[in-house]
Amino acid sequence: MKYYSYTFSATKVSELINHFEQYQLDPDGEYVYFYARIGDTQVRVYLPKKGHTTQKVVFSGPNPERVILNFDDTLSLEIKDTKSPPLPEDYVDLGEQIGSDEVGVGDFFGPLVVTAVYFKKEQIKLVDGLGVSDSKALSDEKIRIIGPVLKQSIDHITAVVNNEKYNSLIKSGYNQNKMLAMLHNHVLAKLRVRHPGNYPAYIDQFVDPRKFAFYLTGPQVSNVHFQTKGEYYYPSIAIASVIARYEFLLCMDELSTKYKMEIPLGAGKIVDEFAVEFKQKYGLKELEKITKTHFANYNRLIDDTK
Repeated sequence: MKYYSYTFSATKVSELINHFEQYQLDPDGEYVYFYARIGDTQVRVYLPKKGHTTQKVVFSGPNPERVILNFDDTLSLEIKDTKSPPLPEDYVDLGEQIGSDEVGVGDFFGPLVVTAVYFKKEQIKLVDGLGVSDSKALSDEKIRIIGPVLKQSIDHITAVVNNEKYNSLIKSGYNQNKMLAMLHNHVLAKLRVRHPGNYPAYIDQFVDPRKFAFYLTGPQVSNVHFQTKGEYYYPSIAIASVIARYEFLLCMDELSTKYKMEIPLGAGKIVDEFAVEFKQKYGLKELEKITKTHFANYNRLIDDTK
């Protein structure tokens, strides 16, 4: 893990928040003012010290340099700290378990997908044989090959929130983390009913566990545990990440076929350029049906057409 630490003025902090707004998540610490996650890179802006107008900003991740330079290519890339707990060489629990992961969080186009998986020890040979790991580390081609095998072989439940429903929830006061909390809890609870027992439920952590519980409108699934980079610790999360990614790709295939245009993933410049092209061809109302309209991409599109 690499850490790059900077001290920014209030103006620079505002610029950073605007730049990473589409990736914003709930602050993950008491003194964190702003938190965003872009793939494996995390960005934290800390509350200013008393009497100070500047704020500490930390970029962290395996290789955060691209994210840093994309924001400001004049920033120094002197590494401040490389200490972090090593990832386990193998799964830390191979017993009976359920686990969940999500896809679509950082994609302007396409739905939000959450999958939960029920795993038993005897399935580890299949998992290892297929080369299952975090879906973000696998190519889409690999996902398309092993995804159907996992779906057929391992019990799972997937919840998909299409863009129209997603945007409606945002307008009604939900944020993305609240949606995720309710979706994770829902699919895990349904699997727990299908396979009764008090074995652990693992969630790839995306928010503070206390905030997770706060977001729920009903009881929290029992014996739940949260773990960042959970796909390296628990096979249920690793499998869930692959199935969720596969389902997301199928949804994107359907949209691309429907509109006869290959819709790009992510939320970068290529996506912005495609959004302009799509709007010119199909109009803004149709664009809103397949995008997350609270993303900065949407605001940029509207601003550019004024």
